[in-house]
Amino acid sequence: MAKNDNKNNTKQVSLKLITFWVSIFAITVIFAVLFAIRFSEFRTFDSYEDIQGSKYSVMVDLNTKKDHEYYVYIYSAQIENGKYTDCKPADIDKAQDLHDPIFNYFNYYRRNHRSNDELLPIYGYNIKGNTKDSILNTYSIDATKLPMLVIMHDGGISDRYTDVSRIVSTLEGIMTKK
Repeated sequence: MAKNDNKNNTKQVSLKLITFWVSIFAITVIFAVLFAIRFSEFRTFDSYEDIQGSKYSVMVDLNTKKDHEYYVYIYSAQIENGKYTDCKPADIDKAQDLHDPIFNYFNYYRRNHRSNDELLPIYGYNIKGNTKDSILNTYSIDATKLPMLVIMHDGGISDRYTDVSRIVSTLEGIMTKK
């Protein structure tokens, strides 16, 4: 009988050991997935490609977002040598002046939107040089004033900023507010 008890103990220990290692493996996989998700959220926006390939890109209509109020950065960029670059009809100098403040706000929003309910989301919309873009016509936007920042409120544009200093002061004011 002692042999039989020893055999049962071995089977029981083996089952406990397998359960232990399966649990450790499952916890490790869950942790790795959660870490990968969090890490991807902290990847910074540095270029138009980052906006185009993210959930912060508006593809069809400025009014498709479920947020009550939000910013939309409307710009004109095309792929040149494998990279998006500013193009006509946008004011290229203006686009370069706005590059850092706009991408800083995209990054700021991405890092802080969970802890600050008052922070307005921002989305990007690229007309890709098309002055006949339906969004421009629908919302009476002058393509020669691009890039611009608009505030969407309940389905319509409540305000539009076309001046570099106004856009920069608005976004930097939000980012410096405690």
